[in-house]
Amino acid sequence: MQRYFTIFSFLLFIFIANSNNSYSKRNLDSRDLAVLIDVTVTNSPPAITLNWAKNELAIGYEVRRKLLTDEFFPNSALITLDSATYTYTDNTVKVGTIYEYEVRANSVGIYTANGQAGTNFIGFGYVTAAINAEIPQSKKLLLIIDSTIVDPLTTEITRLKDDLVTEGFNVFTLLSPRAEQFDKDKVAYLKSKITQENSNGKIDYIYLLGRVPVPYSGDIAPDGHVPDHRGAWPADIYYGHFDETWWTDNSINVSLAARAENKNIPGDGKFDLSVLYNNQGFQTYSTAGVGRVDFYNMPAFSKSEIELLKAYLDKNHNYRTDKTLYVNKGLIDDNFNAAGLPEAFASTGWRSFGSLVGSTNVEKADYFTKLGTDSYLWAYGTGPGSYSSAGGIGNTSDFASKQVNNIFSMLFGSYFGDWDSKDNFLRAALASDGNVLTCSWSARPHWFYHHMGLGLPIGYSTLASVNNYTGYIPNYYIPNNGFVYAFSQKGTHAALMGDPTLSMNEIDKITPAKNLQITQKGYKAIELKWETPLTDIPHYYDIYRADNYYGPYKKLNVGAFNKTIDVIGGTYLDDYNKAGKVYYMVRKRELKTSNSGSFFNLSRGVIGEIEMNDLTSVENEDLSFELSLYPNPVVDNLQIKVNTNSFENGTNVKIDIVSITGEIIKSFDMGRVIGGVQSLNIDVKSLNINSGVYYVQLTNDTHTISQKFIFNR
Repeated sequence: MQRYFTIFSFLLFIFIANSNNSYSKRNLDSRDLAVLIDVTVTNSPPAITLNWAKNELAIGYEVRRKLLTDEFFPNSALITLDSATYTYTDNTVKVGTIYEYEVRANSVGIYTANGQAGTNFIGFGYVTAAINAEIPQSKKLLLIIDSTIVDPLTTEITRLKDDLVTEGFNVFTLLSPRAEQFDKDKVAYLKSKITQENSNGKIDYIYLLGRVPVPYSGDIAPDGHVPDHRGAWPADIYYGHFDETWWTDNSINVSLAARAENKNIPGDGKFDLSVLYNNQGFQTYSTAGVGRVDFYNMPAFSKSEIELLKAYLDKNHNYRTDKTLYVNKGLIDDNFNAAGLPEAFASTGWRSFGSLVGSTNVEKADYFTKLGTDSYLWAYGTGPGSYSSAGGIGNTSDFASKQVNNIFSMLFGSYFGDWDSKDNFLRAALASDGNVLTCSWSARPHWFYHHMGLGLPIGYSTLASVNNYTGYIPNYYIPNNGFVYAFSQKGTHAALMGDPTLSMNEIDKITPAKNLQITQKGYKAIELKWETPLTDIPHYYDIYRADNYYGPYKKLNVGAFNKTIDVIGGTYLDDYNKAGKVYYMVRKRELKTSNSGSFFNLSRGVIGEIEMNDLTSVENEDLSFELSLYPNPVVDNLQIKVNTNSFENGTNVKIDIVSITGEIIKSFDMGRVIGGVQSLNIDVKSLNINSGVYYVQLTNDTHTISQKFIFNR
């Protein structure tokens, strides 16, 4: 921990030393330390073009690229460009692959630190980009609910779960004991339940709803206020991190904090961990993106805690169902001097907003004034703070009395990053009338939201931000006597206030399937039919199946290498032989273009169910009416064998080759078959079909059975 405070003291010294600097060109602005990137794409030949706003302080630019699944950008740049070039076209991309790009703006001679010339800074920008990408779906969400709010909010919680499952989340619910004050036993109990659920299948997102026990950890003061604010801060990250060896409680001993919750002594249940790395340089990572909606101890609002939760769940549903009006723009209200504070706090807003809504759609404005009349998608505000205010922005009473019209927020200032406090400014944003659904204390550490441009939920960006150390760099400030960039990366205090499942997808602007009907067709065939819009253009759908309404749902229309098989129109045939209730979900798929390129957006799912027959008895009845295929997968000739031994007087047999959408490609009438095993050889290549999944469907006088095969061209 001594190392942690030594670094912080050095940073504080650098900030103070430079508060009265002179500049060789002009005063530094937080926007100078961000690169705002726009993306355009072409399909043939595949190309991704990056354009960024000119930075007049830059002497050149560097572009780097990695895959979304990679952790770090490469050391070497794809290309180095001069200061007059603000564009780069990448012709080495593949359709369907998701990339991340980093653009660095290099500059020298801006600062004369302590009277010495030669200090420089570098600004950074990030964007996620793709051509016709499929965004990962069906992520496991653990919804943890304060048990005392279930009864008064049953309707709203049920509606939330329905929204989540129809958007593709596999929803698992866990009731939590309520803890209005810090309670180490309740924290430990809840973590044990979360860990148990994670062992049943990796949890991707955790949504804390209500007064769920608050973990505390660390010996920190990321806002610089010591000793009164030094010690343990809330650490929801603990619930998404599953290596308990990091979470010790035997070494930190700080007791000078003004707030009792911040005091941290051995054995009190507050953890020692301040950052997700140790003095030997080893790092650890959280694996689930966590978000919290918690309105306990907010007396500045006239509504009760339950009323505030209900209002939040109502506006959450309104946003998800396209009933909330907003402009696809970002607002910045910066009340810190970037020249004196080279972290350039508001650069985190410029950097993310530029990539998400476009470089020309981000503007400076007064937070409460502008958001009271206009509605923005994104907003960032920063200024000297208290637990319930930010200088130049406003206070909790403003949130309690004014309309605030933006969806995703970032706020930064002293004290209120410690969000488990009375009338906390960060939580007040979510409690306000208007549209605010998420808020993060963004600058220590800087947050990175650019992934949301391709439809990923905010919980994904939350996880990337809290785990970030050197993967994403907000800006470098390089004084002559050292090398410093940013502060508080991987800090255990980093937390998202709000629903972690929310995205920028305009999901309800896609017309979903209508009137889904599900019919059993024999003991191994289920037919889905639904209505499609009456237009000449094709309509594409994805099909999912589950044994439980809340999931997990398995996507069915996939072939080799997990490639999506297009389902065009309103029918689908599935072979499945589980007795009992089976759930199907149909989601319309449309190509969407954003400032990050293009990706397939999905409609809200339409769910139907069917109670399958007792398949054991059906299968026993049909033991002598069998269908077998060889080889499978097939590349040319498919041998079909039919056993009709049980039909002593014979039976009429028809064989159909059927597509995954239910279209009959070819029919073979075998006439009346009397006993024995009959064979039919089919040259599949002659059917002029593409590689993919197909069915052989056999029908006789009384039964229909089917079997799936894969054709590899």
